[in-house]
Amino acid sequence: MRGEPEEALRGLIGAMVQRVCGTGAQAPHVRLMVHELAQPTAAMQRVIDEALRPVYDRYRELIAEIAGMRAGDDAVRLCTSSIIGQIVHYAHARSVLPELWPELEMTPERVAGIARHIADFSLAGIRKCAKKAQKESEKKKKRTEK
Repeated sequence: MRGEPEEALRGLIGAMVQRVCGTGAQAPHVRLMVHELAQPTAAMQRVIDEALRPVYDRYRELIAEIAGMRAGDDAVRLCTSSIIGQIVHYAHARSVLPELWPELEMTPERVAGIARHIADFSLAGIRKCAKKAQKESEKKKKRTEK
């Protein structure tokens, strides 16, 4: 059913946003990932294998299912990177956000709102990418039929 992968994607986004933006100090594993992304060390490969790749692959699976594409398609990988980038922004910008958006308070309601926004924005983008890929596929099919 179409709603199931979309709801799963919303859940995954919500969980990641909560880990990155939740009230209080960032969890140690989130701090480690943010540090490794900004200043890689010898631990980077372990962070990729144990923390990043499983999440990245899950995003790709869900996006591919929603879009009717393959998980290895470039468009799926671009959508995956876009979603992760939106979430990671809040981790990297944690120290400057109060200057840029003084009214922003990371209350549980605000964190949930950020997750909803990222999910809504991303699902709209995924649908647009799926339509574009479908049109390109139809054009290619017509050219090969000639």
